[in-house]
Amino acid sequence: MKRFISVMLCVFALGCSPSDETGDRVGPGLDGGEMTQERGLRVETNLGPVIGTDENGLRVFRGMPYAQAPVGDLRFRPPVGHAGWDEDFVADIHSAACPQQLDNAIAPPEPNQSEDCLSINVWAHKDAELKPVLVWVHGGGFLVGNGGRSMYDSAKLANRGDVVVVTFNYRLGMLGFLALDAFRSENEAGATGNYAILDQRLAFEWVRDNIEAFGGDPNQVTIFGQSAGAISVCTHLGMPGSDGLYHGAIIQSGTGCWGPWLPSQVEDDSRAYLEATECAESDDVPACLRALSVDTLLEAQRLPAKNILGQANIGPYVDGVNLPAQPLQRLAAGAVPRVPMIIGSTALEVAAFTLLRLVPAATPEDYDALRGLLSLSDEDQARLKEVFPLEGYANVKELIDELGTDFYFSCPNLLMARVGTRAGYSMRQYEFGYTPGGVLGVFGALHSTDEFYIFGNESESGGFSTELDEQGIAYLQDAWTQFARNGALDMAMNWPEFTDDNPSIRAIEPDGELIDNFRGGRCELLFEAGLLPQRAAQVDLMP
Repeated sequence: MKRFISVMLCVFALGCSPSDETGDRVGPGLDGGEMTQERGLRVETNLGPVIGTDENGLRVFRGMPYAQAPVGDLRFRPPVGHAGWDEDFVADIHSAACPQQLDNAIAPPEPNQSEDCLSINVWAHKDAELKPVLVWVHGGGFLVGNGGRSMYDSAKLANRGDVVVVTFNYRLGMLGFLALDAFRSENEAGATGNYAILDQRLAFEWVRDNIEAFGGDPNQVTIFGQSAGAISVCTHLGMPGSDGLYHGAIIQSGTGCWGPWLPSQVEDDSRAYLEATECAESDDVPACLRALSVDTLLEAQRLPAKNILGQANIGPYVDGVNLPAQPLQRLAAGAVPRVPMIIGSTALEVAAFTLLRLVPAATPEDYDALRGLLSLSDEDQARLKEVFPLEGYANVKELIDELGTDFYFSCPNLLMARVGTRAGYSMRQYEFGYTPGGVLGVFGALHSTDEFYIFGNESESGGFSTELDEQGIAYLQDAWTQFARNGALDMAMNWPEFTDDNPSIRAIEPDGELIDNFRGGRCELLFEAGLLPQRAAQVDLMP
């Protein structure tokens, strides 16, 4: 049973489906023989010509490099654009995944990994009309994942919505985010860390410069992501250097854009990672770290999790250069681009993280588990216990599943919707409540459940089996692609903008309607008690 739960946790929390076929490239032509070029499969990019494949009525291009391999002296530096090629690049297989290692034994890591992983994939149509573009940023806690996973195959989404879909890889873990003072002197602006976010921005620039050649409209680009991918989208909202690279944003389970950490959080953990290597006492820390093997670096980043989400503070942070302030602060000030946004989460996000962390039969005396799992101070712990007594819950796990979802996801999203609309932005909020038929539905609408519906792909753990599943896929794909096309939704979707006068939140579930009493009013209690994580982001934004 524990093994079964482990697999399910991997599926929901991390999206651990196997990658599509990947492999090492031999070069243009692969077998050296004559290639048959079907109409529309050869595309000229600003880096060189690429040849895709004809699949499901689409032109599909996989594994196109957008940056030089971040190895040797390029490790722990901002990405450098790829030098390009002259011969046809056969884009028929995904590149290797970026180096990664799970912090527990819930699933094996990606079988094919390499630091030479910065690649991009495109699902495009054959006709001449320019289509809206959806650019997916994958999740995985900034530690695992890649854009080539089979669950992110975008054929169904592209076909149903008549859109172009892009996925890509970016660096992970220490290789993507290690922020040390020793690196500052190498950067003209004195920045350190956030290399993976700069990878993402370079991928967005590739889309801007090349997507029209694939039939995508460079003036209709929506960036969307889930979990770490959603926090990435938030980070780009707050980064002036990403302005103009997108025209809409969809933030799925992005914790209300408080995810980018403060300098002390990331830099403290980065120093701890450094101490776990032999380079801590080196006279030349950058050179020493660049000489270490990937396996050594992956082993060094095994720090204990800091919270219920299983994360240490490794990821994007306010570096004062690329990201000058928290995205939520910049949103409140009207300093992020004037693009429409969709934000939301699933109905039971945190249950994905508590499956292996708590015994369901815990007693009321175990309420103190909340302090560690929700990263609370003693004072906040006492206040939370007063506001939310255990009475009415069967056990601590049930309380944490519900309250943790409020604390990390639902209520921060509500706060962001209020902040955005008061600053004059077009905001829409949702709560996703579909539970897949078959094995996948056992645990409810958990963290990452919505990914299966966005892309419409079955997982190896049971797949879709009911008409309701297909209904959920249709609604979510229609909403996302309609939003990408128009920046708004038509009346048939029954999902108006969120405003102060009409704080509409759409329940995306069977027979879903607008929600009248969101999360049973618990968000207001959290706001009044000052218990939301925004306090750590130094954001004074009471509703």
